[in-house]
Formats: sequence, C-alpha cells, structure tokens
Amino acid sequence: MTSLETTLAQTSPRLNPPPGRIAGPLIWAGAVVLFVALFAQGFIRMGVGAWAVGLVYIFYDTALLLFVTRRTLPLAPRRAIRAVNPSVRARVAVVIAAYNEAPVLEATIEALRAQDAPAELIVVADDGSDDASADVLARVYGLSPAPLGALSGTGEVRWLQLARGGKARALNAAITLIDADVILTVDADTLLEPGALAAMRGAFDAEPELAAATGVLHPICGS
Repeated sequence: MTSLETTLAQTSPRLNPPPGRIAGPLIWAGAVVLFVALFAQGFIRMGVGAWAVGLVYIFYDTALLLFVTRRTLPLAPRRAIRAVNPSVRARVAVVIAAYNEAPVLEATIEALRAQDAPAELIVVADDGSDDASADVLARVYGLSPAPLGALSGTGEVRWLQLARGGKARALNAAITLIDADVILTVDADTLLEPGALAAMRGAFDAEPELAAATGVLHPICGS
C-alpha cells in the first residue's frame, strides 16, 4: 500500500468511520415514542372518524403524486452515455501552476515524467515569475520564451508565459490552450506518487461520465 493509500485509509470517514455516538439513537427513539404518544392521543380525544378523514386525504395526495410522476417521467431529459472503447485510453495533460518556483520546478516536472503512465503533455503555467524559472526551463528542457499567452515548445514539456495575474487565471489560461481528455492541475512544489497518473487515467477510463477526481495530499516537512 502506498503512502497515499495509507493516508486515505486513515483519514477518510468513509473508509475509517468514527465511533458512533449515543445521541443519534436517543433522538430517533425519542421521535418514535413521541409519534406513538401523539397517535394514541388522537384516537382517544378525536375519535376514529377524524383520523379516517385524514388518512383518506393522505392516500389521495399519494395517489395523485404517483400519477403525476408516472406521466412526467417520459418527459425527463435522457443523458447520452458515451461508449467506452477499451483500446483507447484517456489523453492526459498536466498543468503546473508556477510563480517563482525555480528551486523545485525541475523536481516536479521530472516526477511527472517518471510516472508509471506519464501524461502526454506537461504545461508550466508561469504566472509572471521573475526568478530563475526561465533559466531552468531553457537549460533543462530547451524551451525559449514565447509571446505572452502562447505556448513555447513542441515536445512533452511546454512553457506558457503570462503576466502576473494569480494562480486561477494562470490555470484557466493554460486549460484553454490544451487539447486533452483529462487535465490535471498541480502546484509547482507537489510531487506525485509514481502511480498517481495511472490511477487518475484509470478512473476516467472506467467511468466515461466522470467529471472530476482528486487525490490525497501528504505534507512533506523538511528540506
């Protein structure tokens, strides 16, 4: 089991539910006792006739609701289900949001390239960095600056230079330029487990209607 799976098993309330509390069962039991008491009081004070009229109204409303539901169900829009071709896997792209991340940028990119199932495209969304990020991208990956808002490079790793505008704007700008089935966004100081992209790709391949997925963050303290 990887560290991500271990962390998920330890922290997920679904996989590791917290111990039950007595308050919940007591509330439900109290509600049942109160309902029975009120029901008995209704028969004693109001008589069976009054309750019979109420029950008739309940049955009438229920029958009307079922009738309307049956008549309107055919009008509900049907969502088209995309056919799954097992021979075609999802095309994955990764966007790295970066601002003055020169010390960690290469390590993050190399961790992505070393994945068990690497992404087809890695885009560094450079949010107006003024440190040595440009030198790292040029020296290690042979990328040269392109006009602001345009992708630089033609290989696996590409560079998108932007004016300083914040992480959200940088990610959105990169996403609009990418043609991929699945787009994963990571921070420049985030290292993925070797099987992370394979797991993400497998999730989308298995469920064509899946809209979004996420992983578990495991903080690493120290140098």
